Amino acid sequence: MTLANYRSVINRHLKPHLGSVKLRELSPADIKRMFVELAKALKPSSLGQIRNVLASALGEAETLDMIPRSPLDKLRGKRGQKKPLPIGPSPEAKPADKAMIDREIAALPAGDPRRMALYLARTLGLRRGEICGARWRDAEGGKITVREQIVPVGKQMITKAPKYDSIREIKIGPKVAEAIQQHRRALAEANAVAGGSAHS
Repeated sequence: MTLANYRSVINRHLKPHLGSVKLRELSPADIKRMFVELAKALKPSSLGQIRNVLASALGEAETLDMIPRSPLDKLRGKRGQKKPLPIGPSPEAKPADKAMIDREIAALPAGDPRRMALYLARTLGLRRGEICGARWRDAEGGKITVREQIVPVGKQMITKAPKYDSIREIKIGPKVAEAIQQHRRALAEANAVAGGSAHS
């Protein structure tokens, strides 16, 4: 999670529910009460993020001797028993239907940015933010260099390094290279008609 995500979790969920409780007086019951309430509106993945942020904060407080033990420890549950917190498993990720994606790509006109985005995700496995952050200079010499990504933070879009700082090069074959060139030509033609020029 990013710093902005931590702040969002703290301001939107932890402060409203636990902010009035003194750290040394925070009990497992307080925490469970918060999660029971949040579970009425949030998905398991969101509840998991909240738990992780809280666990990190309480773990640091324990390390600094601000509390003798994290009250979250008693809510971890034991194997084979019902989990104390109402955080169910996140839904399993399902692989995309490649045939459906191919149909979506074929239905979009040349030069449509969605067509290129779907194609790069389909063929190279690029993440959405990495596709948004790609530049023409990144597709040269038979490879694509993933240098940055564009991601939403609150109401803004920011440019940052790829996830896990995984700047990397991905070799591409002639078919992918030609698809990129076709996309660039289509954009150039569209801009020429509009009286502009293609930009990266």
